[in-house]
Amino acid sequence: MMYDMNVDMSLRILCIFEYHYRIVLQFIELVISGNIRPHERHLHELQNEMREMGFEDDPVKKWKGEKADLSYLTNMPMSRLTVSEVHEFRVQLNSIYEKLNRVAALSWQDAWLTDLQVLEKEGYGDRWYGHLASMASLAVLGTVTPLAYPPPLTSSLK
Repeated sequence: MMYDMNVDMSLRILCIFEYHYRIVLQFIELVISGNIRPHERHLHELQNEMREMGFEDDPVKKWKGEKADLSYLTNMPMSRLTVSEVHEFRVQLNSIYEKLNRVAALSWQDAWLTDLQVLEKEGYGDRWYGHLASMASLAVLGTVTPLAYPPPLTSSLK
């Protein structure tokens, strides 16, 4: 059924973002602890070390079909490499875990009804039917933008 696929897509999208935030959080913690030292090194040396540690190219860019690399970590501003950012990423991860639990608990019928309520609330009126074929659960993802079906997740992160 089409809506079963949309609920599954919602779960996969959330898993990709959870994985992305978890990698970024791990990178920040390793930089703060001194286990990764980005200073006084060539970028390719740092990236090679990161890949040896199990870091992968940007999972969100991979999913979007864009050229993925480690720049989502190596181009991070210094202001992101702080203890307060660790807290912020943990808050974001907890939010994603809550969304994952909500989506996993939804039947396709519940997701359908929830999406209809959101569309009605947001004032789509008679135009709502044009979005149903391509949307994931609006209540969870907060979007009506068509999303490509993401590839299965694989990770070698140690």
